[in-house]
Amino acid sequence: MTLSSRNKLFLLFCALMLAVAFSLFSLYIYAWFSNNIVIPPHIETGIKSKLSLISYRYPAVVLSIAALSLIAPAGVFLIYRSFEKTQAPEVFYFAVFFCGCAFEGLRLLIPAFRLWQSFSLLFLMIGKSIFFSRIFCPLCFFASALTSIRDQQMHLERNLIVIVAVAIIFAAVVPLNTAVTTGRLIIPWGYSILFILVRICIFIVTALTLFFTAIQHDNKDMIRSVHGYIMLAAGYVLLINTDNYAMLAAGLLLTGAGTYEYLTKTHHIYMWL
Repeated sequence: MTLSSRNKLFLLFCALMLAVAFSLFSLYIYAWFSNNIVIPPHIETGIKSKLSLISYRYPAVVLSIAALSLIAPAGVFLIYRSFEKTQAPEVFYFAVFFCGCAFEGLRLLIPAFRLWQSFSLLFLMIGKSIFFSRIFCPLCFFASALTSIRDQQMHLERNLIVIVAVAIIFAAVVPLNTAVTTGRLIIPWGYSILFILVRICIFIVTALTLFFTAIQHDNKDMIRSVHGYIMLAAGYVLLINTDNYAMLAAGLLLTGAGTYEYLTKTHHIYMWL
């Protein structure tokens, strides 16, 4: 992929994600003012229910979804501006990761159209899309780490097709429990513990791959970029699981700081090549 075509693709991603986010926000706001919003029931017990900062708050859920919907185009545009004249394979997957985050905005449709109250094809497709995103995003990080292998730098499109295919296959075959919708506006999927462990393993393997590559090259900027990745990954995990204001604040802070650290240090690396 040439630098020019990559930049045009980034701008297209930004435009599409902004259009989708605006449409989803408009539908949700219209439903809110029309008093059509129906929130899925959520029961919380134990110490968490007694502490206001970590107890369940529906507005925190909505704000985290809105944040992810806006972070996605903002992140891709920041990559475009920072690497407009730099061919950096890592940032291609980083941009695609942000595109995967944009799928989280679909969760707003669940209370806006009361989809959780009955089964529908739209409800099922939203659940499948969210599960696709939850598999797709960690794989994008892993693919970014693999660009440290010189042979893999030449196969961006091929690797992306593989990532998309893997995420689609899992989203298609994994069953969803459409009879239940959580307070986070998530439709639970089967083998949830297994897939949580798989995603954790992907994040850890990615961090180790980036770290050992940085040690191998004895590059301080690479090591700092690993710190940025870890903060970003932690922030992303917090935001997609947010159900209180403490998680929302921590997720936004880590995502912002991690994105800045990762992009600035990656840019420094390519400046000295």
